[in-house]
Amino acid sequence: MLDQDGKAPDVPELAQPTRELYITRRANGSFHIHGHVDPETGAMLEAAIASKSKPTSADDTRTTPQRQGDAFAEITAPRGALSYPLQSRERLEEYLWA
Repeated sequence: MLDQDGKAPDVPELAQPTRELYITRRANGSFHIHGHVDPETGAMLEAAIASKSKPTSADDTRTTPQRQGDAFAEITAPRGALSYPLQSRERLEEYLWA
């Protein structure tokens, strides 16, 4: 049990942040994303991606990581954003905040 007014815990897992996300832009404009999340956030993300990453047909040749990447793009994009190309950060910001 944690004492809110007491000494910080000696258990390393309790002292570590429970959510971290690193987003790095690569030279080609793509992004590398990695991090870790708490069990509840992980379960929500896993469920959201799983619901959108099933093969679309018997002819779907994408790998599981490719389908999961497509699912991530779909769940993070504003509704309708993937229906046309966003050519620049300014256009994306205009779309998001309009």
